[in-house]
Amino acid sequence: MICSFEYRHISLKLEYPDGKPVLLDKSTVYWVSKKCYLEQNSVSWNAARVWGSYNIINDGMQKTLQNRKEVMRFTGYLKGKIVCERDVLVGANCCHVVYYGTEPLTQIIQY
Repeated sequence: MICSFEYRHISLKLEYPDGKPVLLDKSTVYWVSKKCYLEQNSVSWNAARVWGSYNIINDGMQKTLQNRKEVMRFTGYLKGKIVCERDVLVGANCCHVVYYGTEPLTQIIQY
């Protein structure tokens, strides 16, 4: 199979009602079936945070998730409180990670 040379990721974008990005203090991604938290790269987390975009998974997990559907639970914190908790259905095909959910990967946060 011919594959693109892109490095893909699945991210959740958090916005306020006025369209401004939500700049979380912290976020976690919990792999529900494995009962463990995924490690987050602090450099890429801080870079994406500026845009209110938070990585759930990336192609680094492609082989692990290939031909599977798994639930990752994203939790976002602001000023010590949970402002977003959402389950995201993901997996991977032969080349890249894939989002299998039906809801948009943008969420409006009322805070």
